[in-house]
Amino acid sequence: MTGQSWQDSRAAIRTGTPAGAVVGYTSGTTGEPAAFLSSPTERAELARLQAARRSEGLTLSFTSVNHGSAAFGGFTTGVVPQPLVTEAQYEQVALMLERATEPYASLEPVRGLEGTLFRIKELTLYLMERRGRLDDLGIKAVTVGRNLLSPAWRRRLEDWWGAEVRSVYGFSELRVCNAASCGVCGYHHMPPTGLAEILPLHDDSPVRPGERGRLVVTAFHPYVQLEPRLRYYPGDLAELAPEPCIRWGEHGFRPLGREQHSITLPGSGDLICPADVHPALADHPDVHRFHPTPPPTEIFSKDEVGTPRFRLEATEGGAELHVELRHDPLVWPEKAARAQQEITDSLLLPHTVDVVVHGPGRLGKVRNI
Repeated sequence: MTGQSWQDSRAAIRTGTPAGAVVGYTSGTTGEPAAFLSSPTERAELARLQAARRSEGLTLSFTSVNHGSAAFGGFTTGVVPQPLVTEAQYEQVALMLERATEPYASLEPVRGLEGTLFRIKELTLYLMERRGRLDDLGIKAVTVGRNLLSPAWRRRLEDWWGAEVRSVYGFSELRVCNAASCGVCGYHHMPPTGLAEILPLHDDSPVRPGERGRLVVTAFHPYVQLEPRLRYYPGDLAELAPEPCIRWGEHGFRPLGREQHSITLPGSGDLICPADVHPALADHPDVHRFHPTPPPTEIFSKDEVGTPRFRLEATEGGAELHVELRHDPLVWPEKAARAQQEITDSLLLPHTVDVVVHGPGRLGKVRNI
């Protein structure tokens, strides 16, 4: 798809106001509306793309019993759903990737992995403990979703797997609207099945390039001619790219985290979001981490694969970042003070944020993922 065809597709199917629910009609629509990819030309192109993907090998899509049967929605040709919960299932994946014994040696080679960041981290550490290297397994792409990917873990995945690492943003309610990070502009783009809009917190007018606001998504599936145009609000904030992508010709967006975990600074009204502070916390050795389910093996702990426990709070003078450490500051004051200063120095924000450290379990229930 070229940049112009992308824009033509957007112009042909987008109708209505930026907010609310309306019904959109294309010119001359009568009878039963056409489904997405309903024309012979569209189906032929889809078959061609699926055949090309199949020739590149299989992709394992890791699933969890804690989130339905699929991590990224409907599966296509060459994508194999693979449960990854018990240690026996981790062992099975290892055998599928190594293809050293039957029946795995007769299978098509696996060239792609996709799943939540928790699952990808766990599998990576499991295989590193098992065999010491991963870049000889032939994996070409590793796709992670649902969680913020830190720069350090991105480098680890790229180096250890010797593969391209992709980031996906999506949600269960609109399974066909998963936005993928762009290798050209670095921002996320929706597929033709959906449209992303960034709206200010105070009204429904679109934000300007480079600004932040609420993420609102419209699905164009399964119908493209007649459908309820429902603007779905997933509860996340996002930043609109300052410039259009030179490849797709449209502004991408950067997910910033949940609105309920973000704060608005008094006076300026600027937003500080989990994505702003996550890089300073995600890989710090003294920061305590959260994991939604117990790790299935003893090879990795919650602190290795989890997400940092923190909370942003707005104050009269600005903002505070409350961070839970692995050790109690009352017992290890010097160690806590050093971690506090290191986190403060790592925050790359235009605003002053005071870092407040706490001992294990002192922040209560927080889920900044």
